[in-house]
Amino acid sequence: MSDESSADERDDPTSRARHGLVAFVKTVRAMGDLPIALMIFVPRLCASSLVVGVAMMSRAVARLFDVTSSYEMKANLRILIVTDYMPPQTHGIAIRFRQYIDHMRSAGHEVQVFCTDAVKERESSFDHPNLPSITNPYNIHNRMAYNPGIKLAWYLGAKQWDIVHLVYPSNIGWAVLPVAAWRRIPIYCSHHVDMEYYISEYVRIKPLAEMGKFLYYLFAKLPAISFAVTNAAPTLCFLKNHIAGFRDTRCRIPTGVAESRFKVKDRQQLDDERTALLARAGYAPKADVCVLIMVQRLAPEKDTIKCLQALVDIADKATSPSAAAGRFSLDGVRPTHVVIAGHGPSRETLEHFAAAHSLPVTFLGNVPNDRLPPLYRAADVFVTCSTSETYGLTTLEALACGTPAVLPHCEVFDELWMDRIPSEWFFDSQSLPSLAGALRCAGCATSKQSLMASPIKASWADATAELVQQYEAAIQTNLPNRVELASYTRVFNQFLRAALFTALTGWLLRGYTNKAFRLLTFALDELIRWSEAMEGSL
Repeated sequence: MSDESSADERDDPTSRARHGLVAFVKTVRAMGDLPIALMIFVPRLCASSLVVGVAMMSRAVARLFDVTSSYEMKANLRILIVTDYMPPQTHGIAIRFRQYIDHMRSAGHEVQVFCTDAVKERESSFDHPNLPSITNPYNIHNRMAYNPGIKLAWYLGAKQWDIVHLVYPSNIGWAVLPVAAWRRIPIYCSHHVDMEYYISEYVRIKPLAEMGKFLYYLFAKLPAISFAVTNAAPTLCFLKNHIAGFRDTRCRIPTGVAESRFKVKDRQQLDDERTALLARAGYAPKADVCVLIMVQRLAPEKDTIKCLQALVDIADKATSPSAAAGRFSLDGVRPTHVVIAGHGPSRETLEHFAAAHSLPVTFLGNVPNDRLPPLYRAADVFVTCSTSETYGLTTLEALACGTPAVLPHCEVFDELWMDRIPSEWFFDSQSLPSLAGALRCAGCATSKQSLMASPIKASWADATAELVQQYEAAIQTNLPNRVELASYTRVFNQFLRAALFTALTGWLLRGYTNKAFRLLTFALDELIRWSEAMEGSL
């Protein structure tokens, strides 16, 4: 009876319409705030464009009276940074720009930052976390701007900047860069994510993936290629592949680590950190364990599962593992344990794989960046299996802590680290035995001891100073354009001033002449009447 009633409901037009409406509502809800953004996109863009026009006209009027600031460089730089990525987000781009901005401001530079989010306790009058934004579909913990908004439009059109820095990936390149280029302000674009790779990974329908790549090129990469004075990326190999056809300046955006977080007071601190990590992994304080640390977003493109598969491969090939070392030992003496810091869509899959193979793995979830150095120092080996990095900030952090890093061969890691760490720490990303061999080499005691004695050093202060030098180089490269515009503006201003002065003088002269003529006419009329009156009296 119920089956018949269900069939009747499916055949009923009203029921079908109701089910269709419910499905439509569910689909719209699943899209989050994207439909609303699409509805108000054009009106907001028109409003922003109007504000830019009004701001530039206001600036033109002010320029007639020489009350605007000039383009000549001052003792400090006037820098406008537009980015979707700032804390409280915890990924590498947000960390990178928090450090840049703090160090530039401490050096006296004026840095105005427009972003989609900010830490309220640290927000200053130079921070503007009000870009119109929606949830990032690739990472729901982040937001991405879809429109410049009114405030950024005014700042772009009315204020003087030495340089504008747009952080990619960004959807508002066409709204920001043409305005800066029109005003001949030098533009610095930094590219931090290989979006084509992510589109291929997440969009399985090839025609849609190709369409997504084309739209990304049209709306993101093309404005950077067309208007930027400098395009930069953490590595030149990524930049070369990402920005094809760009003929102006290419450079590597500098990277560093927060020195204060990587300094150690004494040996006791290292012992305490080791004890704490062993406790989180379920071991006694003095247990002799080889701890592998992975710090990354748990997503398919990071290939985290390869490290776990390598442990399974090691166990399968072990001939007669000792009871103390266990099945998963790298050297047959110490047991191996993997600690994974991070969260993401692949976590459940990784946990199921680890449980199915009884792997010694501990998942810590998201760990704040300032709490990562103790984990790096306490671990024996840092591991990443990702070949999709544009830099890999966690690798630098681990090496700065004196922890050997096991890396896959790829353009990015080969460019950055082949000449700085032992080649035995690299592995073929397609070979589990190669990964196991690299783990054994990096996991021996001598590797940790030698790197602790002379860790890789790269401070954010030095990186920021290098970035400012790149800004200054872009400013000098763009200087002829600013001089040219200034000369045109100067000639136009002189002409307009002369025209206004002539018009005002003519108006005053005309008014004075009319009044003088009327006064003279009145005097003549009075003289004539007086003469006639005198003749009549005679």
